[in-house]
This record gives sequence, structure tokens and C-alpha cells, in this order.
Amino acid sequence: KQRQNYNAVCARRVVGPPPKKGLSCDEYPFKTTNEGGTKLSQASRRTAWVPTSEQNSQGGFISSFYTANRVLSNDAFWVSV
Repeated sequence: KQRQNYNAVCARRVVGPPPKKGLSCDEYPFKTTNEGGTKLSQASRRTAWVPTSEQNSQGGFISSFYTANRVLSNDAFWVSV
């Protein structure tokens, strides 16, 4: 499901190739959430080009968050900026 969510909003057929080397498509809501992919309207989701190293780091961070806070599939949580 995560791969489907990511591909729905960040696949090259959707966003095209990165504008420069070393960038990766980042999506919100996260592909790891029930709201990921195209579940929300286009106005309620975003993508951005970020450094691949940052993308990988943040992926590890969110995985650690889920584990540390015992967030399971279908659990609700808030994202605050």
C-alpha cells in the first residue's frame, strides 16, 4: 500500500524527473498513512523536491516515531509544524 501511495503522487509519470541530480520527491500526507496517496483531494496534499539524503533521513525519523509511540495501522495522530 505504501508503494501504491507513493507512486500515485510521486512517480515520474506524475511529477516528471527530478529538476536536478540528488533530489527526491517528498509527499504529504506521508505514504505510510491512511491518508497517503490520492485518498485526499489534490488541494489537501503536496509534493516537493528535497535532497535525497533528507528524504532518507526523514523516512527513518517517521519510522522511529511510529515505533516509539506505538502507532499502529489505523491509529490517529497529529502532525504539527
